[in-house]
Amino acid sequence: MDTAMVLQMKLGLNHVQSSITAVLALIDGYIAACQDMTIMSRTNGQHAVPIYLASKFKVWRSELELRVPALDATAGRGFNVQISGPVGDLRGYENGTGQQVKQGGATSLGSNVVEPHW
Repeated sequence: MDTAMVLQMKLGLNHVQSSITAVLALIDGYIAACQDMTIMSRTNGQHAVPIYLASKFKVWRSELELRVPALDATAGRGFNVQISGPVGDLRGYENGTGQQVKQGGATSLGSNVVEPHW
């Protein structure tokens, strides 16, 4: 069940990553289209001085880009197979093949292994 959940999480992360890519592309279009457009900025909830709308989009883009490496790192830490046998130590596999089964399963699923288990 844990491995199945990891596979679903991988699909979800792929969707999030492709959505971020699409949003970044949209923001790039808005930056290009709004170079000379000004809006009223705000500070502490009050109107301040005019700023370029493209500047606001650039800030949003920058913040969104900062999240991409964190999402990539999530895959390396969280997408692990759970193959460990009935008591969690691979003892149920004959002739010490448990580690091979675990690594083979991870490789086949494009996931990682954690030692001793999780």
